[in-house]
This record gives sequence, structure tokens and C-alpha cells, in this order.
Amino acid sequence: MSLAVVVACFHLEVMIRWRVELDHLQERRLEYDGKSYPEWGEAGGDG
Repeated sequence: MSLAVVVACFHLEVMIRWRVELDHLQERRLEYDGKSYPEWGEAGGDG
């Protein structure tokens, strides 16, 4: 197996796990805030 294939497979697995972790964090944030994810970097929202 070539190095490029190994790197590609590893990168794909990392991206999938990263996406799953983000989904879990968003679901947890929805349950915590009772609303959609907060606007990052947005100051003085309409609450």
C-alpha cells in the first residue's frame, strides 16, 4: 500500500470522526441552549 493511499485513508477517517464530533457538539448545544448554535464572533445579538 502506497504512502499516498495510507494518508488519504487516514485523512478521510479523521474528517469523518471530526464531522461526527461536531454533530454531537451541536446536538448537545441545542439541548443546552434550547435554541440553535450561538453565533460565534457576533456581539450584541437580539438574544
